Amino acid sequence: MYTDMWSESSVDKSSLSSDKNPYVSKALDMVEYFAEKRGFTDLVKGKLEQAGLPLRPVEYILFHALLILIPSALIQMLSGNLVLSVLTVFILTFVPMLALQLTVDRRQRRFNEMLPDTVTMVAGSLRAGYSLLQAIALVADESKPPVSVEFKRALTESRLGLPIERALEKMAKRIGSEDFYWTVLAINIQREVGGNLAEVLDIVAKTIREREALKRHIQSLTAEGRLSAYILIALPFVVAALLFIVNPEYMSILFTHLIGWVMVGGAGVLMVIGIIWMKKIISIEV
Repeated sequence: MYTDMWSESSVDKSSLSSDKNPYVSKALDMVEYFAEKRGFTDLVKGKLEQAGLPLRPVEYILFHALLILIPSALIQMLSGNLVLSVLTVFILTFVPMLALQLTVDRRQRRFNEMLPDTVTMVAGSLRAGYSLLQAIALVADESKPPVSVEFKRALTESRLGLPIERALEKMAKRIGSEDFYWTVLAINIQREVGGNLAEVLDIVAKTIREREALKRHIQSLTAEGRLSAYILIALPFVVAALLFIVNPEYMSILFTHLIGWVMVGGAGVLMVIGIIWMKKIISIEV
């Protein structure tokens, strides 16, 4: 309930302009009906919250659908090239999803970079005599986004009646930060069994800093492997695009014969297997 109240208030300003237009409102209602029926709404809502975008799921889905349909239809009408239109649909389907995921990853990375200093600030506030709620309010006021935004939301949910422990748990789940999850777990355990919370948080902050240093060291060691993986993944698409430009009739055989579609499908499956394989090789859990 508290999350829904916050989500609705956070997107009200961005939704006012679209709700004034009856045609846009009707389109949003139709998209919302089909999205909820297919189960897309909750998934998109979670991603938008993680990305910190003030959009309703239905607005993002409608924008994404229009971004696919309008350019693809224009390309088909102007060029009459079905292969190019299908390629446009494919690109416009995945590029916005990739951009959204990159936004989520960048925001999570920024949060994790600020987390040790945030935990240290909370510990210092507790040591100075503040309560946990007062320490969280100080972090919300003094920190920069995304830390300030997320702590303000947790603080608001707490003031609306949700226990602060539960608000922090929801915040950890929403952000998807493993380090913050363990921080919240340490806070909850300490509030149940007692002890010096400031000292516990100092230890947690030190552990997070050491983990981040180890992650950066691993990234530097695997940089060459990651670069090689990116080149190998991009190379087939770059070569295919160049061949389409240089000799489109030669490449069009792949999409006009059954054996061509079989080859494209087989290549796609092998590409997916190769990407997963390379990701497993260069990804090291800390």
